[in-house]
Amino acid sequence: MNRITKKDVDFQLERLNKLTNNPTSTWENGKHTIGNIHTIGQYGYTTIMQTMNDGGGCTNLASGLTKRESYQWLRAAIAGIHLKEDSNNG
Repeated sequence: MNRITKKDVDFQLERLNKLTNNPTSTWENGKHTIGNIHTIGQYGYTTIMQTMNDGGGCTNLASGLTKRESYQWLRAAIAGIHLKEDSNNG
């Protein structure tokens, strides 16, 4: 099993933000970018959040994850988008 690094997680975040037409940057012109999906690390765990307003208010998408779990969560979200796009119901 390969080690998951912050760079691996950041790459998946960029992919997810691009697929969902959200900004890939957390900040722009001194304000938070609405819609951006990003991670916050605390006490050795990761929280995946999405910015909801330009004041920095966020909604919690997943919390208490290890880097590997957050990487897998992001990959699953990306896979879900691809499955939806490829479905006949899309």
